[in-house]
Amino acid sequence: MAPHLSNDTVHWFMNELTSRIVSQSGNPSDRYHLGKIILQSLKDYPKAIMQIDGATGEEETNSSALQRIIECAITLRKCGIGIGDVIVLMAPSHLDLAIPLYAALCVGAIVSAVDRTLSVNELRATFEVSEPKIVFCQSEKATEVQIALNDIEQNTEIVTFDSGDYLCSFQEFVTRYRDDSLIDDFEVADLDTESAGALLIATSGTTGLPKAAVATHKNFATSLPYVWSRSTTFPGPTHMALVGSPLQWLTAIMSFLLSPILKYIRLQTSSPLTQEHAYYLINTYKIVNVDTLEDIDKPNVPGELWLKGPCIFKEYHKNPEATAETFHENGWFKTGDMFYRDENFNYYFCERIKLLLKYKSFQISPVEVENVIRQHPGILDVAVTGLPDPECGDLPVACVVLRTGYEVSANNIKDMVQDSLSDSKRLRGGVVFLNEIPMTASTKVHRRKLKEIVMNPDTVIN
Repeated sequence: MAPHLSNDTVHWFMNELTSRIVSQSGNPSDRYHLGKIILQSLKDYPKAIMQIDGATGEEETNSSALQRIIECAITLRKCGIGIGDVIVLMAPSHLDLAIPLYAALCVGAIVSAVDRTLSVNELRATFEVSEPKIVFCQSEKATEVQIALNDIEQNTEIVTFDSGDYLCSFQEFVTRYRDDSLIDDFEVADLDTESAGALLIATSGTTGLPKAAVATHKNFATSLPYVWSRSTTFPGPTHMALVGSPLQWLTAIMSFLLSPILKYIRLQTSSPLTQEHAYYLINTYKIVNVDTLEDIDKPNVPGELWLKGPCIFKEYHKNPEATAETFHENGWFKTGDMFYRDENFNYYFCERIKLLLKYKSFQISPVEVENVIRQHPGILDVAVTGLPDPECGDLPVACVVLRTGYEVSANNIKDMVQDSLSDSKRLRGGVVFLNEIPMTASTKVHRRKLKEIVMNPDTVIN
């Protein structure tokens, strides 16, 4: 079969790997157990390099990672962390980041990767949803994390990846119960892989309130191999892949899960991925780009894309209202995106039904920004849209209607947003003053007309 066509090679490889795991445990559900799959993969190729931090040049082999993962898993278990408990990871992509991720999957805990640029208010709202038992972060963020946890009276241990003045460091954490006999006898937790959560995928939704989609072990174990369905060589479909996105993004999660299983080096960096740093990484490590294939199914007229299958996440974590709103009663997931297909079954994206803007690798809820701006007594109405930027994606623009008798400057509004929300949500696109916000016949903000106003060259953007 031609190498550019989809084939079953990756599935043959995964079937051989998972069959060995099932034969050892006797549990058919282990075919989808991410913790068991990753640990077996590390044992299969102990001398292979698992990860490299391109910022420092440090690298780690599978055998080294395996030792640290088991040590971390033992500590998690000794701390009472088990099936269904949530741990939070919020740190740059240094070599320690993957260790508690894999360890949590081994003990049945759910991993919530959180944007480390969030403000205290945003962290508070996020932690209210996830209720983490442990937060792993950098010491520079520990104070804000502690304030957010105190506000919701959540008794959560904070572990810092680097050295902190008073908190437990990650090195101290993983060696807290170091015992070679415990390592030799360590067993991965048994769980129902179809229902047990593996990761919480963060989504702010269109209301600005944080939500977390529960992705199960089976969701990922079933869907991830399809990323490599065009390759024919396993293990090692490629020598190396660069991870530039933060862990809270699916692109990073997929590579963190797949790289030890398919035996390719994961090149990441603990430094900000600037254009210059990306050039350095590419020129230094000669990266092979990864092509992915995404399949969708939709009638031949524009409409909302609905999905159903074992790869779809289970639910929104502790949010039955959001789950009921997003899933049809017979299990179809309503994506909120409009698609159409042509006569040759080629599928085309039309527009997002949902309102989220995307600035670089950050999702922004216009409603969340609007709610901040509405707190100003001089604001009668406001709607936020995005100004397209070829490098950054969407630059948030606030379209504002002032109350009679008030004088409010664009800088006043920009400062409100900057002081209340994280840096990614600043009004980089500016502020537009209008006499009224365009509305649809159903009295909703007419987002398309709002975009047209902002894009009009005659519109004054402050």
